[in-house]
Amino acid sequence: MSDTTPMLRQALEYAKRGWAVFPVWGCRSNGACRCYKRKACPNIGKHPWTDHGFHDATTDAKRIRARKWKNKWPTANIGIATGATSGLVVLDIDSLKGGEQAMAALIAKLGRLPKTLKVRTGHGWHLYFEHPGGFVKTSRDAIGIGLDIRADGGYVVAPPSLHRSGNHYEWTPGRGFADGTLEKLPRRWLEELGRMGCYTDSTDRTDRAGPHRQRKTTQDDSDQRGHPTTDRPGRAPGHDLVERSGQPGSATPPTWSRLSANILEMPAKEFIKWAIARTIPYGPSQRHHQVFLFAKTLRGHPEISQWEPALLMKAAEAWYKAAVRNLGEGQIKASCDENTEDFLEGWENVHTPGVGIVEHAFAAAVREEPPKAADDFSDERTKRLLTACREMQRLVGDGQPWYLSTRHVCRLMPEFERPMSVYRILCLFERRGILEVVEPGSPAGRKATSYRYLLPVDG
Repeated sequence: MSDTTPMLRQALEYAKRGWAVFPVWGCRSNGACRCYKRKACPNIGKHPWTDHGFHDATTDAKRIRARKWKNKWPTANIGIATGATSGLVVLDIDSLKGGEQAMAALIAKLGRLPKTLKVRTGHGWHLYFEHPGGFVKTSRDAIGIGLDIRADGGYVVAPPSLHRSGNHYEWTPGRGFADGTLEKLPRRWLEELGRMGCYTDSTDRTDRAGPHRQRKTTQDDSDQRGHPTTDRPGRAPGHDLVERSGQPGSATPPTWSRLSANILEMPAKEFIKWAIARTIPYGPSQRHHQVFLFAKTLRGHPEISQWEPALLMKAAEAWYKAAVRNLGEGQIKASCDENTEDFLEGWENVHTPGVGIVEHAFAAAVREEPPKAADDFSDERTKRLLTACREMQRLVGDGQPWYLSTRHVCRLMPEFERPMSVYRILCLFERRGILEVVEPGSPAGRKATSYRYLLPVDG
């Protein structure tokens, strides 16, 4: 296939720069996705065309031109794996969801951003920045409604891909791939990301396993920008280094819990804004579940947990208004008062306030060294899920069962596109004697399966 094919040629240019690329399903002229779901696709023109999503991203020109992908490029969009893999952090600004207003508020608070690479998307902008090292979490609305972070464990659709709106992704003149400069995020912005739990610096990490288990980064492991390289998309540099204040198997909690501690130290007003961004629904059917998560999150804040109902009602009202803005007028059937009653009822029924142990476990799985049993598996998703299962057992204590929902896993690991894929991997763990099913779940009863991790938690 000739390299003059526009998508293939541009994909190869990105790869030369060290940006790992992979094909993404494209759009048809009528706005439908080129996948079999057509207009019924929930992620038109944006979801991976490969078996393992952004984990298949590569900078190898031979793989990009290979027969397996050659028939995709004429109609595919281009995906770039973000994070340490490509040395990129991308701020995704969605104008339709209020992203530009949120960005203006952040600029007023944190100062202006440098004129870095900039892409016009279908309904907003992508701002490309140099990865700062450490771990930058891919997250939605974490720093403002309509503002997403595409970094470790994520990807972006890149120019000249076609958006469902009919517009092409385009580099901004003077700030494009060919004529622009990839800038660094200012210190105050990184501090804000850290305060929101989206950024962890790698400078204070210690090696749990000792020098014989640590892999040192050499000059040969770095690209021309000085970023440690990795052939495993979605894994931050230094993923084999961990942040534990105690020894393996000790009762001392891992220091990644400081992320939650920093968030809980936020003033009540700022914490509520953060909690709204974290729990806002993206579909009308999600409202009841998400408002309960909002109540659960607020219950974890030391000050807010002591509030009288009158103040809690104002928080619930602010959440409802944000949900209406996000979904559009008429999309939520419940009134503001009905939503407030659901919130207060959920507040009373919260048993485990704050961010749940599942979120903690999966956050730790990104940074912790996988267990030795992970060497038996080839898929990075499988290894990370196995690591999360071990972290769950660490959190609840030896021998204690814990609950895990396949849908919850898909929310925490977007690279798993279907709950059935998660279910099959968990069945594999059970077959291999890694997990034990204590009590089967019930989809009809909306009950998650209870598991027990059978291997040593310090191995």
